Amino acid sequence: MNARVNVGGQRGGAHIALLWFLTWCLSTAPCWGQDVARKPFSQDEKARLTAGKLVVRPTKELRSGLRLIGGASWQIIKAPPDAVFRALLDTKYYNRSLPTVSAATLVSEQPTLRRVKLEHKKGPVGIAYRLALSIDSQRRDITFKLNDRLDSGLRAAWGFMSAHPYGQNQTLLSYGVMADPGDGLLVGLVRGVIHDWILRVPAHVKRHVESTLGRRLYPKPAADAGVAVDAGAAADAGVAVDAGVAARR
Repeated sequence: MNARVNVGGQRGGAHIALLWFLTWCLSTAPCWGQDVARKPFSQDEKARLTAGKLVVRPTKELRSGLRLIGGASWQIIKAPPDAVFRALLDTKYYNRSLPTVSAATLVSEQPTLRRVKLEHKKGPVGIAYRLALSIDSQRRDITFKLNDRLDSGLRAAWGFMSAHPYGQNQTLLSYGVMADPGDGLLVGLVRGVIHDWILRVPAHVKRHVESTLGRRLYPKPAADAGVAVDAGAAADAGVAVDAGVAARR
């Protein structure tokens, strides 16, 4: 599965634990609503991006018995794409770069495929699950799919992250997700809250990468002058997404 996103043509207790779990399960999952990610950025979205704010486009969908929620979101990060991509693969610091994750373990690793176990724990209550990550280092793309739900109750989850040049030494982090958190009573009560949180992943990555620790962990190459791209022109061109991939789950 390969999701392509290009801009400018260039480039208490148990309840809390369950909410934490669902937040990341839904935020790491590859496909999203086709129309949500395909249309060009609006003037308001362009202004938000260039101001360093998160742009989100939520969506809902019924498909093959699944009650899917998700959408797409974008964030400009003040670091080159290679640095952001290294952060996306840095399992050790997922507890800092991904919402509500308390621990992450690399279960297996191949050049283009990883399996990662993520945990959400508060006090004695915890939930865990495994994700499969497909990695395209050349294009700086990562796609996610639920590999083993363990004790989560999650019915489906898939998505992607993609890091592309945006301005000089900056990155546009593009993110898409669709997921069904299940049918439990608690899930039904907090589904709207979950839908809001699952699209905030790029903002958490930005906070981690731009922090003092992030700048030390992912320094830009000394010779990297960045790729100069006019942000307004790039946003005017909109976001091109492979609709065939977007239709898959």
